[in-house]
Order: sequence, then structure tokens, then C-alpha cells
Amino acid sequence: MRFSIVGASVLAVGLMTGAVTAQERTAWAGVFTDVQAARGGEVYLTACAMCHGPDLVATDPEAPGLAGFSFNLQWIGRTLAERFDRIKTTMPMGAAGSLTDQEYLDIIAYILSFNGYPAGLEEMTPATDLGGITITRPP
Repeated sequence: MRFSIVGASVLAVGLMTGAVTAQERTAWAGVFTDVQAARGGEVYLTACAMCHGPDLVATDPEAPGLAGFSFNLQWIGRTLAERFDRIKTTMPMGAAGSLTDQEYLDIIAYILSFNGYPAGLEEMTPATDLGGITITRPP
């Protein structure tokens, strides 16, 4: 009986430790560069601002805002892969999938930057493990 309790305790600690070490990276780790966010801002203005607003506050009642409370509601707790897939398969309105994967990633970098996420040293690319990066509230 004592062995079972000790074994269970070791297993529980191991699982908890594994959960911590296997924890996903967050967007606060600097997952885009300033250059990428600037590029994304240019694409955003031509492909997204008509509905989502130049300041990421929606001008179209059917489009969600992409800053502040609206951003938190739609983005927090999701992975970059979820956001990428959603945007690529639905945007721009009437022309879903019409941008390159890199342009979609640049737009995501711009939206993250606009919402206060820090830039890092490497750009997101189509090869980036977007599913391993979660968008969270500030640490």
C-alpha cells in the first residue's frame, strides 16, 4: 500500500513537471519581428482596414474589432494556428485565401504588435509551429 501511494505521488509530480516542461510557448515570447509587423500593417491597410478599421476598431457591424476587448474576446486562449486558419479561410471578405501564407502571418504579427505583444528576433513563417504558440494575457 505504501508503495502505491509513493508511486502515485511520484507519477503525479512527474505529470505536473511534464506539463510545465511541455507547456506551449506564448505570443509574449516575441514570435515576430518589428519589420514583419510593419509589413503586416501595410497589407492590413489594403486588405483588412475597410471592414476592421484602420485602427483595428471595426467599421463594419459584421466584422469584429481586432484591438482591446474585442481582441481579447476573439484571440486570448487560441493558438496562432487557429487564428491563421480562421483568417486564411474567411478573409478578406469575398476573397478568402487570396493572400499568401506569409502575408497572413505578417497581418497576424501586425495585430499582435498593435495589441502590445513584443517583437522578437525571428519572423513567423509558414514553417513556424503556429500550433505550439498560444495567445495569452500579459504574463
